[in-house]
Amino acid sequence: METKIVYVIDPEEFYETYEISNSMLDYVSPKDEFHICRYCSSPNAKFKSKAHLLPEFTGNKTLFCYNECDDCNKKFGLYETNLSAFSGIKNTFLPIKGKNKYPKFKSKSGDFSVQFQNDNKVIAKVDGNLECMKLENGILNIKATTQTFIPLYVYKALTKFALSMVEKSELHKFRKTVEWINEPEKKFDDNFIPLLLIHNESRPPIIKPIAFLAKRKIPCDSPQYTFIFGFGFHRLQIFLPFNSSDEQLKSEKIILPLNFHFVTQKVKNKGEWGFGHMDMNSLNRSQLTDDFKLNFKLENEIRS
Repeated sequence: METKIVYVIDPEEFYETYEISNSMLDYVSPKDEFHICRYCSSPNAKFKSKAHLLPEFTGNKTLFCYNECDDCNKKFGLYETNLSAFSGIKNTFLPIKGKNKYPKFKSKSGDFSVQFQNDNKVIAKVDGNLECMKLENGILNIKATTQTFIPLYVYKALTKFALSMVEKSELHKFRKTVEWINEPEKKFDDNFIPLLLIHNESRPPIIKPIAFLAKRKIPCDSPQYTFIFGFGFHRLQIFLPFNSSDEQLKSEKIILPLNFHFVTQKVKNKGEWGFGHMDMNSLNRSQLTDDFKLNFKLENEIRS
C-alpha cells in the first residue's frame, strides 16, 4: 500500500496539532542525567569537553548538554560538519562566529572565498572569472555551489539536536532512532514517513539560533514529534523518525502540518505561500547551488 504524504500550510493547523514540548529558551540539561550519556550509556564514558546543544557555528555559545559524552560528541561532529556544508555560502556574510573564528566559504576549485571580519566587513576573494559575484546598482548577485555534504548526515544532525530536547521519560520510544544516529552509515528504509527536510530562506537572517521541539497533542495522522530550527539564512523543519509511537501512521495518508509562520514564505509577485522540501535519506555526496542577492556596500578599492 502506497502512503500519501500531505503537507498542511495553515496558520492555525500546526498549533491545533502540536504544542511546544521544549525549546532552547527553556532548555536545561537534565540533572538526573549529569555525566550519563543518553546516546551510548557507556559506564566508561568521559565528559572532559562541553557538548553544545546546537553547534557554535549557528550562534550558540551558552547552551550545553551534560548528558553527551566525549566520544558521542566527537562522532556527532561529523553530522554537524555536513550541516555546515549544506548551509552554503550565505551564512559567511553574517557575524556568527564558530569555535575560534568566523566560518569561511571556499569554492571547490579554490578560486572564490568569502569570510566575515571583526571590523564588520566581509572579505571576498576572487581569482579569475567574476561570474560568481556581480555588483549591480548596490545589489550583490551571488551564485555559488555549496561544499559537498551527505544528505543523511544533515538529517541525523537535526535529529540529534531534537533528541537532546526529548524528555527522558519519552526516550524509550526512540531506541531505533538512537541506534540510527550512532552509526554514520546506518540507513533504514522502513520509516513510517520519508526523511523529509522542509526548508526556507530566513529574511532577515537569524543571528542567534531558534530551536524548539513540538509534540502532538491530539490523536491524528501526524507524527508525534516535529523539530523546528533556524539559524543564519536557514529555517528548517523535520519530523522525528523511527518513533515507536508512530507505528499507527501506517495508513494511506500521513498529514505533515508545517509551521506556517516559520518555514513558509510568500512567493514574490504571487498570492501564494511556498517552501522547499528534500528527501534526505541518501548517503551520496551532494551539492546545491546558492543563487541569491544581498544589499551590499562595496569599498572604494577592489583588490585582485
